[in-house]
Amino acid sequence: MDPLTARMKRAWEGRVSGCMLGKAVELYSMTQGQALLTEYLTKADVARTWLNRLPIGMTFTAERAAYRKLAMDGAEWFALGAPLGFDVTDCADNPHNEWIGAQIRADVYGWVAPGQPDLAAKLARVDAELSHRGNGVYGAVIVAAWGASIPTHSTLEAALDAALEFIPKDSGAAEAVALGRRLAKAGEGTQAIIDAYGELSPVHTLNNLALVVWALLRAPDDFGAAIGDVVAAGWDTDCNGATVGALWALQDKAIPKAWTRPWNGCIGVSLAGREAA
Repeated sequence: MDPLTARMKRAWEGRVSGCMLGKAVELYSMTQGQALLTEYLTKADVARTWLNRLPIGMTFTAERAAYRKLAMDGAEWFALGAPLGFDVTDCADNPHNEWIGAQIRADVYGWVAPGQPDLAAKLARVDAELSHRGNGVYGAVIVAAWGASIPTHSTLEAALDAALEFIPKDSGAAEAVALGRRLAKAGEGTQAIIDAYGELSPVHTLNNLALVVWALLRAPDDFGAAIGDVVAAGWDTDCNGATVGALWALQDKAIPKAWTRPWNGCIGVSLAGREAA
C-alpha cells in the first residue's frame, strides 16, 4: 500500500472509531454522507452532487436549510443542466450558517492533499460556502488545512500554526483555536470553554472547534485519550470524535486494533446507491 493510501486508510479508521464512540453518547444523529471529491469545482457542482447523492433525510440544520432552497428554487436547473439561473450562494442565508455542519465534513480534504494546505482550504471553502458563512466556513477551513499540514510538520502544534494562515486572525474561529490550545498547554480541562461558549447551540462551530483543538493537543500520542476526552467533554460528541480521530491518524500513527476490530472494516453509509463501505 502506498503511503498516501495508507494514511487515508488510517484517517478513515480514526474517523469511524471516534464517531462510533461519540454516537453512543449523543442523544441524536448527525450522520451525513459525502461523495464530492471527484465531482466538483464550484458551489454549483457541490449542490448538484447533494441533490443526486445525499438523501435529504440525512441533512440537518444549515444543510437542511440549504437543501430546501435547492429543491424549491434550483431543482429544474440541476435536473435539466441548463445555464445557471439560480444563485446557490443564497443557500447559505440561513439561521444555522455558523453551526458545525461544514466543519464535520472537512477533514477529508486534508486527507487527500498532504502538504498542500492551500488546496485543502480551497476545497473546504467551496464545499462549506454552499450552506455556511463566517465562522461556519472558517471552522471547515482550519480543520482541512490542519489535516493537510500534519504530514509535513513535526508536531500537531506546528501544523496548526500553518493552518491558521488560512483563516482571519481576528475571527471567532481563531479565538476558539487559541482557547483550546491554551487550555491543552496548561493541562486544564474544558471549564473555560464551557464558560466562553455555554450560551451557544451544542452544535455551533466555535465551542466544538475549541474542544477539537484541546483534545488533539492534549493527547497527540494517545488515540484513545484524544477521542475519549473530546467525547466526554460533550456537545457534538460523534462529530468531534470523528474529526479528532481522523486528524490524529494523519500523524502516521496506527489506530489501536481495539478501536477498529469491532466494526471489521464494514459500516453502513447513507449515500444514495451505496449501502456499505
